Amino acid sequence: MNILVDIGNSRSKYCCADSNNINCLTQITAVDNESFNQCFFERHFINAEKVIVANVSSDLLTSNLKCWCNRRNLAYIEVKSEESRGRVTSAYEKPQQLGVDRWLTLLATAELYPNKSVLIIDVGTATTIDLLDSSGQHLGGWILAGISTLFNSVLKETNKVNATITNDASLAFGSNTSSNVNNACWAATVGLIEQAISQAKEELNQLDEIIITGGNSKEIEKLTSAKLTQIDELIFYGLQSYC
Repeated sequence: MNILVDIGNSRSKYCCADSNNINCLTQITAVDNESFNQCFFERHFINAEKVIVANVSSDLLTSNLKCWCNRRNLAYIEVKSEESRGRVTSAYEKPQQLGVDRWLTLLATAELYPNKSVLIIDVGTATTIDLLDSSGQHLGGWILAGISTLFNSVLKETNKVNATITNDASLAFGSNTSSNVNNACWAATVGLIEQAISQAKEELNQLDEIIITGGNSKEIEKLTSAKLTQIDELIFYGLQSYC
């Protein structure tokens, strides 16, 4: 059994996969990074044969997991961004500088949509955009602060803007400071996405698919008229490339 692990900035997620078949993933489970420790590994990873990890957070988390795997004689793979793999070629001059989460979404997209041009939107702690053409060539992308980061940056950089973040996604003009700031963050993100779609269509003769993933994807889908396909497991499909 393979354990696939996605270590994020505040939470880690994992699932099991018996092969590289995209239909064999078990349910994805999330845990706060503070609890992602050796006691957790003993309870949940004890039957693993191989652990495959992507990490965008503290190296301490992967160091602890690697040490645990070594003591158990388990194969351990920490995925790094590459120049090319399978159908995908990175657009970066220094491929290792592309975030591993973005690299994995590219690999997953090429597997799910072979010979298709796809715009990938990931709306999590950061909002990232990546464009993949039908040959598997990555054409680059954009990075913007995520919704909560945008909100907090307004408060941090101003002295007299007092607002409270909410979970209500809206593009309406606000009638108080909190709704002004909250709704502007959603509007900025939706505007980025709609501009990215326009830019992708300008760069390609045909844009076949637009997929969205990440914690804010459901809310974004409600706010845009663009036809988006939501795939929550995208990073894990990419991790399966290393099984």
